[in-house]
Amino acid sequence: MELNIANISEKKGAHLFFNFSEKLSPLVIGGEEIEFDGPILVEGTATNVGKGKILVEGKINTKIMVNCSRCLKPVCINMDTEFKKEFVKKSVLNEPSYHKLYEDEEIRTYEGDKLNLLNEVLENVILNIPMKALCSPDCRGICSICGCDLNVSECHCTSESIDPRLAELQKWFKE
Repeated sequence: MELNIANISEKKGAHLFFNFSEKLSPLVIGGEEIEFDGPILVEGTATNVGKGKILVEGKINTKIMVNCSRCLKPVCINMDTEFKKEFVKKSVLNEPSYHKLYEDEEIRTYEGDKLNLLNEVLENVILNIPMKALCSPDCRGICSICGCDLNVSECHCTSESIDPRLAELQKWFKE
């Protein structure tokens, strides 16, 4: 996802519209594989804001496949998100005045006439993955004892788990 900014790199205020459609390989996050269901669509504008800085604003649209947090069935999630990031030319970054202004920020850099947007796009996709994806709001999950899918059938496991050290006390309550 490289953006050629040769047409806007020399003129402050110049802007460029872009649009990408790419098929990406699956991501592995926390041991879980997250697949893209189709291409990832990215569109937006790049604007020269002067002093070697390019402001990129865009929208990301994709579908990801994750497992339901309760029953582990595959779930397709439609993801629409926006991003805004400033890219700084590496030669400008070495100036001491620039470092003092932006020393606490994460800075994206570029060299020549190309901006690589892949890291920014992937970062925004990862940040927008839901913490707990559900196949439906009323998903009942799986039985913690036998592994039966509770959305499909009822299990007959007893949910009562007794600490073996306290089993003798249970006899007292039965009497």
